[in-house]
Amino acid sequence: MKNKWSKGIRFFSFLIGLAGCVWFMAPVTVRVVNIGNITGLIFSIAFLGISLFFPSLRKIFSHIWSYRAGKVFLSFSGGILGLIFLTGIVLSGFMIAASSNSPPSYATVVVLGCKVNGRDPSLMLQRRLEAALPYIKDHPEIPCIVSGGQENNEEISEAQAMKEWLIRYGVPESQIYLEDRSTNTEENLRFCREIIEQNGFSPEVAIVTDGFHQLRASLIAKKQGLIPYSVSAHTPWFVYSAYYVRELYALVQEIILKGIAV
Repeated sequence: MKNKWSKGIRFFSFLIGLAGCVWFMAPVTVRVVNIGNITGLIFSIAFLGISLFFPSLRKIFSHIWSYRAGKVFLSFSGGILGLIFLTGIVLSGFMIAASSNSPPSYATVVVLGCKVNGRDPSLMLQRRLEAALPYIKDHPEIPCIVSGGQENNEEISEAQAMKEWLIRYGVPESQIYLEDRSTNTEENLRFCREIIEQNGFSPEVAIVTDGFHQLRASLIAKKQGLIPYSVSAHTPWFVYSAYYVRELYALVQEIILKGIAV
């Protein structure tokens, strides 16, 4: 019975580790490397290690467990790991809920920027624009604020690239407002709020960004006195793992370190 139990652990650890390595290596193929896929690869390799060295690891942990200090250490370590996974699950639930908070017909559109390749939107930014376009065209009387500054390796600002793309696809230039100073999500929404107040637009905003990003964007928008709703873009599958896990880190920082309660 114990042998079957050990084989089961090794088998499932191997499957989880192998799948994780593939899933978190996928972003590397398009030169996306960040704390998200690095974290995922560390955990995936750990699962592979459990599968390959389970008998030796079991002996080591059994020996540590035989000491009182060892019991405390292993219990504490297990509790920390359990808390990390539980936090990820809970935050994921809130992220899913935030991504489907449909806006009313009069909400001001705010499209959050992302990387620009030369003068063209990156694939992730194009997905956001594709998500925004039907809503903008269905509500021609509603202003659309495109928000994003210019990085060192970009020929134009993210806002300008978005404006040109929207005009190319039939959105009147008079409907589009540029916010081209921001460098992060907090600045995106702070500077957009200034445009909203200066022009008397509705503080109820339809935030257009990736689904996993909606929760943090909504929390920041509320801090800025805005009433957020979501128009969510579909993230390309091959970079999803890296950006999703990175967003979990950013959410923990936003909620705990900056004192914003969900």
